[in-house]
Amino acid sequence: MGKKAGPAKAKRHIGVGPSQEPTKTLGKRPAIEPNEEEERKKKQREDEERTEKEKWVAKMQKRVFTCERQLNPKGLGTHPVIAAIRYHGLSFFFDNLGCYRRKMVKNFYENMVVHRRERVVVSQVGKVIVEVTPDSIANYLHYERPADGTSTYPRNPLKMPPNEQVHTLTDAPDSFDPESGRYIAGSLRAKYRTVNKLVHHNLSPFSLDKTPTSYDGKVMIVFGSEKEKVD
Repeated sequence: MGKKAGPAKAKRHIGVGPSQEPTKTLGKRPAIEPNEEEERKKKQREDEERTEKEKWVAKMQKRVFTCERQLNPKGLGTHPVIAAIRYHGLSFFFDNLGCYRRKMVKNFYENMVVHRRERVVVSQVGKVIVEVTPDSIANYLHYERPADGTSTYPRNPLKMPPNEQVHTLTDAPDSFDPESGRYIAGSLRAKYRTVNKLVHHNLSPFSLDKTPTSYDGKVMIVFGSEKEKVD
């Protein structure tokens, strides 16, 4: 005798019926909403900026670096760069640095956030929020900014072929390394050796004054020229 047939098994109809569970697809992540994606990218940018800032602070502390340095005209004698600095309305570089507080300056740079598009620097020193703008700097230094549309730099960045830039800054072409894009400061022409210190300590404290970059070279040429109007 044959075996008795058991109860019939219910057939599963995949894809039919409102109560069916959604089918899972292996290997695919769930879709991220646009707002979630923006928040994720924003947090990633903030983390990267915070990490870079921490690295910079640690590096500066090891070098015992101060971003401010007074330019002493007595040490320059009758150097023509003095006339160039005064021509650009930058005589305040020769003024005494009064009320300097190293700890406050250090805290300012540690907490500094640069908003390049708005041209605003915001930081916090203790409980005080400090906001720095081009106008506030000019007001503090008693400096009259050029009228709108009259400045040439940085509104119109200097455009100069690399070979011409090297020839302008130094009479020793070997002092420029094309691979690293850096100069040897000691091999710059006398005028630009002085301008290099001015540019480095006041405008580009993140760079190395002993080995200025090609970008630093452009800024040096601008500040060494009476044809340029800097703001």
